[in-house]
This record gives sequence, structure tokens and C-alpha cells, in this order.
Amino acid sequence: MDVNSILEHQSKEILKRMVDSTQGYSDRIKFDLKNMIDASQSVKDLAQAWLVYFATLNWQ
Repeated sequence: MDVNSILEHQSKEILKRMVDSTQGYSDRIKFDLKNMIDASQSVKDLAQAWLVYFATLNWQ
């Protein structure tokens, strides 16, 4: 593994821990957000995915 791959992996792990510690999100929302983190190829892709996700989320 090169340095960039290690940094990307560590950054994604930190983001997933932040999602886990966020209050007010259901387990399903946390699961979805962590899957988006894993699938993202860039910060821009992740931000766009989260914006679309929260814009279409039904908060019932």
C-alpha cells in the first residue's frame, strides 16, 4: 500500500467513527452514510452523495 491509500483508508475510518458517534441518526441512516463513505472516490463525490441523501430522506 502506498501512503495515499493508507491516508484514504484512515480518513474513511475516522469519518465512519464520527457517523457512529452522531446522536439523532437511526441505525439505518448510519449504515447508509458509512456505505457512502466506503463507496466514495473523492470528498466531492461523498459530499454530493450526502446532500442528495439528506435532501430525499423522509424524517418520519
